[in-house]
Amino acid sequence: VKPIELVETETNADMTGVTGSVSPDHLEIGKALAKEIIGLSEKPLSECVIAVVLGNPTLSSMQQRLTGFMEVLEQNGGKITWKLEQTAGAASLRERFVGLREPDILVALDNTSMEAAGEYAASLSKEVILAGAGTSVKAIYYLDSGIAQSLVVPEEYMMGYHSVRDLAEHIYLRTSTVNIQSVPFRIVRKDTLFTEENQELLFPIQ
Repeated sequence: VKPIELVETETNADMTGVTGSVSPDHLEIGKALAKEIIGLSEKPLSECVIAVVLGNPTLSSMQQRLTGFMEVLEQNGGKITWKLEQTAGAASLRERFVGLREPDILVALDNTSMEAAGEYAASLSKEVILAGAGTSVKAIYYLDSGIAQSLVVPEEYMMGYHSVRDLAEHIYLRTSTVNIQSVPFRIVRKDTLFTEENQELLFPIQ
């Protein structure tokens, strides 16, 4: 059996041959996003129109991020006004924003959602607080341009590092233990975007 390392993988398949699994802590990412908007909002969350954009809601990663977000949000008096999900076969997220109530706070739970939310926020007639999870150049652009105020960035380099290490240990040390690991994430804001530490996180191969 060839060794297999799962990297941020959603699967209920047979785990035969799996040497390890590595992914971000999705529940904590959701909580971190809620804490970010609490700190960014100048008025009580109970008075805010709060919208959430997320990827496929059937994935456990999305469920965990949403659960973590809602837990902290509700503890602080907030409530989701509307939620937009990207399900299989649905129209583009960008097309489905039309007609929705303009939010005071917009939260994106994954990178695809962050890119769509950034485009939407830029088109609004008022300023909106935007916080999301993502790593793409487009997501970083929205942060740098001020359209977004906060970006939660999983340390993807660490996912690669742990994956190679798990496979090497399995092959060369003949280990049979399945290592299940969570990698950290970092909160990046516009004023910290160009610190050396964050540049290494966002652009590790440069």
